[in-house]
Amino acid sequence: MHARNSIVIQLLCAVLLPGTCSGPPVSAAEPAAPRAEPARELPPPAAAMQARDIRQRFVPPVAGIDLEQALNYTDSDGLDLAWFYRSFTYPRVFYKPGSRPALEKVVWEQTKADAPAMDRLRACLDVVVQRMPHYILLGYNGAPDRAMTEEELLRSGHGWCNEQARVLVALTQIAGLPSRLVFAQSRDSKIAHVVTEVYVDDRWVLVDQTEGMIFIRADGNPINVLDLRTDPDVWREMDAIYKSQQLRNRERAKDKSFWDTGHGIARREHPLDLFECVGYHNYFIH
Repeated sequence: MHARNSIVIQLLCAVLLPGTCSGPPVSAAEPAAPRAEPARELPPPAAAMQARDIRQRFVPPVAGIDLEQALNYTDSDGLDLAWFYRSFTYPRVFYKPGSRPALEKVVWEQTKADAPAMDRLRACLDVVVQRMPHYILLGYNGAPDRAMTEEELLRSGHGWCNEQARVLVALTQIAGLPSRLVFAQSRDSKIAHVVTEVYVDDRWVLVDQTEGMIFIRADGNPINVLDLRTDPDVWREMDAIYKSQQLRNRERAKDKSFWDTGHGIARREHPLDLFECVGYHNYFIH
């Protein structure tokens, strides 16, 4: 990833979460029907981009494990993006049942161990959507350096995108689903986000836990970042679906002017610009 001086905006100000702290719980929303979009070119292959010295990475104002993750994900620039889907993350969980009882209780209140993998993913995503909305959707900014555990984050009732992603990774692994963090940024460094990929039915599936969205095509096929970056039809279709989902979430914002100002991704004509640069981080809970 290039020109990382916008990392504060990446982690703290770029995106919002569906749902609010009052009113009935909001489940992970189904994407609205896509709108027509003009054809556009895919981003250049990651391998064609020049890798940067990791020491040039901007140090964000986060703390604890969030700082460790922000500085130590593996940047895909200069690498074959397909390698991250072939060799980077072993598709299994390492969680020892009983070691995180509070999180286990949350998971198994929402789903069952023998439920289909996609149902377990949706249940875990619903927890994040309902219990810890993003600050900017709530109309105010929170402290970026909380360095909380996943249990503490859930109890806090709100979170930044990197915190939400970390909680979803923990919940899905307890539910038996391998998962990892994805750090995403536009090539111009104006928008960025932390999202997740979850291993479902023998393939990685992209999830934006902030928007409450599992990336699934109109034909029902789930997709990941590699699919976005290598298939122009997938890129165009999901760009429209992603935009529609963001507009639906805007209706839930407590302060729409705050949402409009802070949601840089939604202001883009093509929100999938977000995935022009990506990095991956393996976060295993035990």
